[in-house]
Amino acid sequence: MRSSPYSSGNLTKKIHQNVTEYIQRYKSKEKFVPGKSLVRYAGAVYDETDINAIIDALLEGWFGLGVQGELLEKELAEYVGSKHAYLTNSGSSADLLAIASLMSYQFPNHLQPGDEIVR
Repeated sequence: MRSSPYSSGNLTKKIHQNVTEYIQRYKSKEKFVPGKSLVRYAGAVYDETDINAIIDALLEGWFGLGVQGELLEKELAEYVGSKHAYLTNSGSSADLLAIASLMSYQFPNHLQPGDEIVR
């Protein structure tokens, strides 16, 4: 795995502290009051840990899979009992990867042109 030269610097630590303080202030305004507050059924759900991980990835300068993505693939594969797991950038890309895999000649009963896929 790659490691970031920025991850242990004092400036990065200060950025992390500022992000943590900002998120905690912002989140503290989001108190839920039964019967009064709107129930948010969709939207971004994140905390300071997520934001700081994004900042680390940006500072590292690697916008592809990166260290965290590689770690997630490994842990996901172990969790589901598979040799490998692959992350994609979207559900559409995941669908294309799945269909391409199912059409692979490495599988004895692979999909043939004209076969129907029911999703």
